[in-house]
Amino acid sequence: MNEVLVVGAGITGGYIAARLFEHGLGVELLARGEPAVRLAREGLRLRDGITGEAKTVRLPIVSEASVVSGARAYTLVLVCVQEQQRVTAAELVSQLQGRPFHSLVIGEAWPEGGEACRRAQEIIGSAGFRVKRYQPILPWQLCHAVLVLPLAGLFYRHGGVLSAAASDRQGLEKVVRAVAQGLRGLQRLGYPLRPRWMLLMAISPTWIGVRQLNALLGSHFAEIALAGHGEAAREEVRSMARGLLHLLEDAEGDALREMLGAAAE
Repeated sequence: MNEVLVVGAGITGGYIAARLFEHGLGVELLARGEPAVRLAREGLRLRDGITGEAKTVRLPIVSEASVVSGARAYTLVLVCVQEQQRVTAAELVSQLQGRPFHSLVIGEAWPEGGEACRRAQEIIGSAGFRVKRYQPILPWQLCHAVLVLPLAGLFYRHGGVLSAAASDRQGLEKVVRAVAQGLRGLQRLGYPLRPRWMLLMAISPTWIGVRQLNALLGSHFAEIALAGHGEAAREEVRSMARGLLHLLEDAEGDALREMLGAAAE
C-alpha cells in the first residue's frame, strides 16, 4: 500500500510531499498538465527561504487517472489546494477508496473523525512536523482567518510593500481592533476561540498588538509567509475575506469591516 497521496503540486503540497518522502514514507504527488511533466522530468526544486539552501527531490508523480483507477490505496490523503480548486479536488477524493478527510491542520471535521486524525498526526509527525490537533477544527480555522485577513488587507492597501504596512501606525491599530472585533463576533456566534491564546487577542490593549505586528512585518518570516502567500493566492484571500464578511455581518466595529473589505477588493 502507498501510504500517502498529496493532491496539489503547489508550494504547500510540494513541500509536504518532499518532507514526507525524505523521511522514508511512501509518498505520491498528484499533478496535472505541464507541471506534472516538468516535475517528472526535473524533480521538485526546494529552496529554504530562511537559509537559502536549495535541493532537488525526486518523488513519484501520479496522474488523476491512475489514482482513481483503484489500483492504488492510501493510508492518508492530503489535499493541498487553493479555495477555488476545492470542488475539483473534492470530486477526485470522493472517488478514492475509504472515507477521506481533508486537512493540513489536523482536526476533526465530523464526530467519527478521531481515529483518522490520530493516524494523520502519527504519519505527518514521523516526518518531523509539529502537529497540533484540534477537536473540532472549524473554530481554529475561523480564528485563523480573523487574525490573518485584516493584516492581508493592510498589506494589499500598501501595494504589497511590507515596510510601508509596518510603518502605518494607524493602519496597524485598525488591524488590531479588527482582529479583536472579529474574535468577539465569533464568540457571539457560539464559536470557542482556538487556540486559547486568541482570548488574549480579543482583550489586549491596542498598543501591545501594534508592537507585535510591527515586529512581525519587519521579519524575514513575513516576507515568506505574508508577502509570498498573499501575492500567490490573491483570489483565495479575496474569497475568504468576502465569506468572513458575510459570516460576521452583524459583528460590532467598523475596523473589522474596513480591513476585511480591503482584503476582499
